[in-house]
Amino acid sequence: MLDVRKWAFGVFLALAFSSKALAWGAIAVAGAANAEADGVTYGVSAGKSTPDAAKFDAAGQCQKKGAGRCQVVVTFQGCGAFAVAPYRGGAGSGPDRSTAERAAMQRCGSMCKLVTSTCE
Repeated sequence: MLDVRKWAFGVFLALAFSSKALAWGAIAVAGAANAEADGVTYGVSAGKSTPDAAKFDAAGQCQKKGAGRCQVVVTFQGCGAFAVAPYRGGAGSGPDRSTAERAAMQRCGSMCKLVTSTCE
């Protein structure tokens, strides 16, 4: 019986502390406050080991698309999303994609369009 408990505890630790369980993601956006939904340049990062690594990668992905100045709008463990309407945007996060998207849409307000969502 003791061996089964050791095995179960080992499986629990492996799942709880796997790199996926501790991964971070981020979304960075350029010109969100002044753009239409179709004109937003953004970068997405997922699966990073720290929040700073996720932010750096998302901003870099955004800048690679030709954006001059990219701002990180959300950092997350789980899922993140960004929505935009003319002259405003909203970001959200949550344990699953639908929760993150709903949070982004609520923060953005009326007449918003979902630009991106991702899960790590």
